Amino acid sequence: MKSRLIITAVFILLATAGIAAIFWNPELKYTRPTPVPAGYQAIAPGEGVQVAQILKLEVRKPVLLHFFNPECPCSRFNLKHLKELVSTYGAEVAFVTVVPEGLADQTEKILEELGLNIPVVADKDKELARRCGVYSTPRQH
Repeated sequence: MKSRLIITAVFILLATAGIAAIFWNPELKYTRPTPVPAGYQAIAPGEGVQVAQILKLEVRKPVLLHFFNPECPCSRFNLKHLKELVSTYGAEVAFVTVVPEGLADQTEKILEELGLNIPVVADKDKELARRCGVYSTPRQH
């Protein structure tokens, strides 16, 4: 009788540990830092980044680059925060959404649905991300 109780307790313990592992594995995956690529050039806080020729936009105020991927759940989740920033600081700051090449049309539709009139720039060859010191963009593989 005692051995059955021990076996049952071990089974419940293993089942609980298995369920916890299944639940927490995706969470742990995103808490690990992204490895810094070889040749990475850090951008110092406050350092200006020249991106006008890449953006091809006439902008006369500070620019906030919003790196976005419509296929990334985290990116889509953060859209409500972007909308709040645009409504609060839109008069003083130019907002530009930067997306991986080939996803600009899809992104423009999403922003339009939210009522956000923000330029969308496709980041060809990740040049803009590299110049800004961004080495991990949404859903980058």
